[in-house]
Amino acid sequence: MDSDHDSSMFHWSAHADYELFENFFPMFEVNGFTNIGHGRRTRGVDFVISY
Repeated sequence: MDSDHDSSMFHWSAHADYELFENFFPMFEVNGFTNIGHGRRTRGVDFVISY
């Protein structure tokens, strides 16, 4: 079995809310994916996006 054939990703998220007034709950959410292991499926091709 080839364990590094596919990439491995970690999904993370955070959520916060607080009741300021009766029935008024402002909220903040963050979600993301972090690459924790590069696969070898597309050898020679780079799909990394730079910001």
